[in-house]
Amino acid sequence: MKAFVALGSNIPPRKAHIKRALELLGKGPGVHVKQCSRLYETEPVGMKSSHRFLNGVCEVETTLEPVKFMALLLRIEKELGRDRSKGMDREIDLDLLYYENKILDVQGLTLPHPRLAERAFVLEPWQEIAPDLVVAPWNKTVAQMFKDLKGKG
Repeated sequence: MKAFVALGSNIPPRKAHIKRALELLGKGPGVHVKQCSRLYETEPVGMKSSHRFLNGVCEVETTLEPVKFMALLLRIEKELGRDRSKGMDREIDLDLLYYENKILDVQGLTLPHPRLAERAFVLEPWQEIAPDLVVAPWNKTVAQMFKDLKGKG
């Protein structure tokens, strides 16, 4: 199944954290990282921090079901030092954006990611690698969502 994962880091060494997360993701059972966007430097959104983020999106093929795939992402975050109970800064942040046309809300996982249409730091790198992907429930392509968001600013 095709999935897209957002990657972010705002604790140095940011690029190394993202690279290591991709390596670990690619070693996951039933996971193949197909392609990744370039990394974009962005201001923190929804949090106060003096540290800027590096953000990107990767496309993955996986045989894991969505909840198990999300559990893998959380294990990778933990292995790289992220403690979700401490502050907003993060070594790594892995968000499952989309999983092969699945719409679900189960066990703390909502697909597609409920706030993706509001996040330029997700849509900009995502539209670089999958501009024509139509995402329900918005029924718009990634490129259209990015254009719509940029038009609001």
